[in-house]
Amino acid sequence: MINPALKSLSATGFKRIYPAAICSNIVALADEYLVKRYFHKLDDILALISLVKNTIDPISGKPADKEWDTIAYRYHDVCLRYYNHTANSVDASKHAKKGIQVFKRMTSAKDVIDQRMFHEYLNRYSVCDTNNFAFGKAIKNLEALKVKEEEISKIFPGDKNEILGKIYGSLMQNYSFVGNYLKAIIYLDLAKKHLGSQNFMQVSYEAHLAIDNNDQDRYKKCICILFKLENFSNYHDLIYQFMCKNDQPAFNFHLLLKGFLTFSSSRGDKEKTEAKIFAFSKYIFQDLLRSRKTGQNVPFNKSVMEFKEHPWELVFTLMGRILVQSGEQALAIDCWGKAAVFTDNVYQHTFWMMGHAARAWHALALLEDAKQAEQAKKLLAEIKNAFIDLKSTNRVIGTFNPNKLKDEYGEIRQGWFDAIGEKFLSGFSFAVDDKKADTYLCNEFIKRFTFNYW
Repeated sequence: MINPALKSLSATGFKRIYPAAICSNIVALADEYLVKRYFHKLDDILALISLVKNTIDPISGKPADKEWDTIAYRYHDVCLRYYNHTANSVDASKHAKKGIQVFKRMTSAKDVIDQRMFHEYLNRYSVCDTNNFAFGKAIKNLEALKVKEEEISKIFPGDKNEILGKIYGSLMQNYSFVGNYLKAIIYLDLAKKHLGSQNFMQVSYEAHLAIDNNDQDRYKKCICILFKLENFSNYHDLIYQFMCKNDQPAFNFHLLLKGFLTFSSSRGDKEKTEAKIFAFSKYIFQDLLRSRKTGQNVPFNKSVMEFKEHPWELVFTLMGRILVQSGEQALAIDCWGKAAVFTDNVYQHTFWMMGHAARAWHALALLEDAKQAEQAKKLLAEIKNAFIDLKSTNRVIGTFNPNKLKDEYGEIRQGWFDAIGEKFLSGFSFAVDDKKADTYLCNEFIKRFTFNYW
C-alpha cells in the first residue's frame, strides 16, 4: 500500500520539474528502500521515481552536466533495480541503457573505482536477460565481466570483493537455470568466499540448488541459516512459524514448500507429515478465500495486497500442487487461479510466464478427469495465446524467438521456450489420444521453469 503522503504528492507532482537538490533527495530515498530490501514499499519506490521522471529522464539526451549526470545515473540505477525486482525487463533495459550512456560520459575509463562501479551496474543489467529466460546470453556477458573484475581485484589488498562476489552469484544462478550444476556449485563457493556464508541471497540460491540436486542435508543447513535455527525441526512447525510470527519473507515460505514437495518422500514419517501439511494448507487457504471476499486482512498479520506480489505466484502454484494431492481440488484450483492473476501485466514478463505455469499445473489436474478435459483445453489455449503474442510482438526473444531475430549483439539465439512454443502453435497432438498430447504439452512447458523459477 502506497504511503498516503506520497500518494497525495504524486497525484499533483508527476508533471513538475524539480531542482537538483530535491531530485537527489527523492532518488536517495528510493535507493535506501532498495538497499534495505524494503520490498513491501515497492509502490512507494515507484511513486518516488515517478515524481522525478519528467525531470531526469531527458538528462541523457542533454549536454553533459556533472551534477545532473550524477543524479541521473543514480536514478537509472534505482529504476533498473526496481524494474528487475518487478520482472519488467522492458523498462529495466531502457533505464540500463540510459544509465550506461550517462555513466560513460561522467566517468573516466582509466579510473579503477569508476570501472568497478560500472561492473556492478552491468551485473545488475544481466538480470534483464535472466528475467527474459536468456540464460546463455547472460552467462556469456557475465563470464566476460568476471574476467575484467578479477583483473581489477588483483590491484586491491584483501581477500573479499563484494562486486566480484555478486558477479559469481549471478553466474551461479544462470548456470543453475541451464542445469550445469558443476559450474553452479563452483561459482556458489566463490560467491560465498566474497559475500560471506550468511548472505541472504546466496543462501537462498544455495537452497534452490540443493533442491535441484536432491541434497537434503545442504538444503536443511540453508533453511536453518535463513530461519536462524540451531536445528531443522519439521516442515509443519516451520510453516506455522512463518504464518504466525510473520518475521520471514515469502521467499523462505516458497523454499519450505519446495523442500517439502522434494524431500518429504524420503522421510520415515511421510504420511504423518503430509497429513499435517495438507490439513494446515487447507486451513490457510480457507482463510485466504474468506479474506478475499470480505476485503479484510487475513490471519497471521498478512494483508490481502501482499499476496499480489512476487513470489506469491510461485507459492500459490506450489500450494495448489500440495492441495490437489490431498484431494482438495477446489482449493487447489483457487490457488492456481490466484497465481494466474500474475499474467495480467505482460510487461512483468517473468511473473507473466510463471502465471502460465500455474495454468499448466491446473490443466494437468483437470486432465485426470475426462469430464474436465474441455476446461483443461481452455487453459492450454491461454498458454498458446501467450506464444502467439510473443511471436507477433517479438517482445522477448530470449523467451521465444521463432522469427530468428538477432539480439543487440547481432546474434540469433534460440529462445528458452522455442521447442515447446512451436508445438503449442502447430496444434501438436497425438492422433488417437488427446489426453496424452495435452499432458505432454503441460509437462514439457512446466519443465522449462527451472531453479528458483518454480
